[in-house]
Amino acid sequence: MGFIEKKSDKSYILKIYVKPNSRKQKIERDGNFLAISLKSKAERNKANKELIKLLQKKLNLSSNQILFLSGIYNEDKIIQLDFLHGINKEELIKSLSQETLDILYETYQEDFERFGYERIVAG
Repeated sequence: MGFIEKKSDKSYILKIYVKPNSRKQKIERDGNFLAISLKSKAERNKANKELIKLLQKKLNLSSNQILFLSGIYNEDKIIQLDFLHGINKEELIKSLSQETLDILYETYQEDFERFGYERIVAG
């Protein structure tokens, strides 16, 4: 996965492409980047603040565990995540992707129920 680089047992680097001024928040893979759609506009640091809050919520981090290494003023960002405890890459990806699984379920809920499939949960 090109958008995640392991720095240490407790630290990862994310390559993120931010799409500000979107209709809703969404996280998806886009080549070598993690594409994150945000509702806020890219003005007065609003999109960056929303990005930090989203990462805090998805990964159970505090704001001082999220560090912008580059891209604070543009859409391409490199962010360092520092966890208190060791986390493997698969756990990190699952934490970020649960929202995508929820969207898939909501979109195809009738098909899931018709064919007897259960709701998908990462992890």
